Amino acid sequence: MRMGRYIVARIAQLVLTPVMLRRGTTRAMHGIRVTVIADAVVASGLFETVDRALALIQQFDARRHRRLTRDVRRILVYEWPLTLGSGGLYSHRLRMIQLNATVLREYGSGAWVSAALALVHEATHARIQLTSREYATRPERDRIREERACTNAELDFVRRLPDPALLEAAVLEKFTGLDEGYSDAERAKRSFAVIAELRRELRELWTALRRQ
Repeated sequence: MRMGRYIVARIAQLVLTPVMLRRGTTRAMHGIRVTVIADAVVASGLFETVDRALALIQQFDARRHRRLTRDVRRILVYEWPLTLGSGGLYSHRLRMIQLNATVLREYGSGAWVSAALALVHEATHARIQLTSREYATRPERDRIREERACTNAELDFVRRLPDPALLEAAVLEKFTGLDEGYSDAERAKRSFAVIAELRRELRELWTALRRQ
């Protein structure tokens, strides 16, 4: 079952991602290619959010910023239901962080701080997976250990910021239920929703290609 979901994810990556990258607008930021899929007005705000997030990491954790810019080649920002409400996702084969624009907009004026935390979290996945098996193919205990390491990276970063108390509490809250949330059983439940959403996106893609 796990390998079946892995194959579905790889098909989605191979089919959908190149099309989405072509649909978006791309800029170079901090040595990383950043692509945003949105109308011009929204895209401008999202580019600013990512730029400010990267600058925040550079200002308060220069070493982490250097690692991020070495380990990550692309950042893709768009409203992506496959993240299932999370702020981000890392695709190791593409060395790409995906940020959920829907989640970022919910933070309003604080979106750039939320983006910085998501980038720190996903860049930690990148660092770990450069020297280990890809996330989706690893056993439950290893995935949970990796998620804890990524959340600890967020906590370390937050504690470097001025007045970190509120953010620190929010990050600490992420540890509640983390083990259960990334268990094999919970991943299986989420996979059904992912596959349903993938089918919808593939249908939309096929319809768009037929109209061309």
